[in-house]
Amino acid sequence: CSSLNTVTLPATVSEIGTGAFNKTPWLENSTETFLIVGDGILLRYQPGDETGKPAVEAPEGVKKIGAYAFYSTPVSSVRIPEGVTSIGAYSFHHCEYLTTVAIPSTVTELGMGAFSNCGALTRAEIPEGVEVLPDAVFSECYSLSSVNIPKNTYYIGDSAFYACYLVSELTIPKTVTEIGFEAFTDTAWEKNLTGEFVVVGYGILLKYNGNQETVRIPKKVLEISYAFKDNDTVKYIHFSENIRQIGKGAFYNCKKLLSVEIPNTVKKLGAMAFFGCESLNSAVL
Repeated sequence: CSSLNTVTLPATVSEIGTGAFNKTPWLENSTETFLIVGDGILLRYQPGDETGKPAVEAPEGVKKIGAYAFYSTPVSSVRIPEGVTSIGAYSFHHCEYLTTVAIPSTVTELGMGAFSNCGALTRAEIPEGVEVLPDAVFSECYSLSSVNIPKNTYYIGDSAFYACYLVSELTIPKTVTEIGFEAFTDTAWEKNLTGEFVVVGYGILLKYNGNQETVRIPKKVLEISYAFKDNDTVKYIHFSENIRQIGKGAFYNCKKLLSVEIPNTVKKLGAMAFFGCESLNSAVL
């Protein structure tokens, strides 16, 4: 909307969709350091005349950090006040100088990619009220070494901690029932997981470290995450009758896989579950 110069949002507006006002003159020409609209939505942060990498404290009264609010700004630290309940999609994406962020206990929702590509971020304490860690939420935070998974979390999305190289210690609570594709790929924690079958959360097979041509999935496994991605030995898979879900990319690029028989207990088959299995000649559903 290239001619939209004025916008008035009533206090009843409690949510604004991702990119709702992108490329409008109203948003692009705003000179406010903190553009707060509706019912306490911080729509955009714009650095003032200060030079360097400012430490920022969001104003009291803010209830939500909008999508892209701090996107690619030179902030070095951010304090988010108590009372904020959600941090929107890509709100801090590519804040390359951000080293610390104080997330209040009142936050219950993190958006997709909220802190992705914050290469200097070293520590993140996720509030216990957060139950979903969405796709790419901390993806490519190369310096991140300390982070927690809240005890009531039930979903960890695709690439949630992808390429967080320094993350070496994690505890996946039993409440977690689904882990997305490459959620922990290229983390020290995942690389150091040992044992033939690494089962975490509520029966999720996260990693297979074996080298057998014929693999029998243990009965304790209820879901297979991306455990067999790029495996170059497995030819035959035998599932137990307890398996409920075969996740996204579970057998991605298993070039030698020849045969699978999926039991009728499986209720969900994820995208790309058998993508790139060029030798697969028998799949019984």
